[in-house]
Amino acid sequence: MNRDEIFSHIDHTLLRADATWPEIEQLCAEAERYGAASVCIPPSFVARARQHYPQLKICTVIGFPLGANTSEIKALEAKKAVEDGAEVIIFSAVDYEANADAINDAVGKGVKVVVIDSDVDSDAVSCRIGTDNYDAGCKAAEAAMKD
Repeated sequence: MNRDEIFSHIDHTLLRADATWPEIEQLCAEAERYGAASVCIPPSFVARARQHYPQLKICTVIGFPLGANTSEIKALEAKKAVEDGAEVIIFSAVDYEANADAINDAVGKGVKVVVIDSDVDSDAVSCRIGTDNYDAGCKAAEAAMKD
């Protein structure tokens, strides 16, 4: 696999809370130049990036970085991200059932949804990334107790 093929599988990402538009613009230009799979940017930049880089696939995160927003806020943020032109959203649900409608609505509009660190009551999710925290805690305790 050559460099171009590798880069075509990479999400070029800048999610710092203090990111600026010039930094996002540079990220988008680099992604365009090198043929990145997508850019992953804060939701506040999605509309502007979509306007300036219509050919780029845009990914954003919902409730990032802490994921502690209420289900209602996360649903509104997901809806706004879709309206602004995000094609992929990364979502960490607070409540298994409460965000299912937001996820289903996004997927119904052609948006891919990746759920991390939690799950949501929807068969429409594109990918789930997480762990069983109880099982992981038991394994961590076992490892800590070894001599």
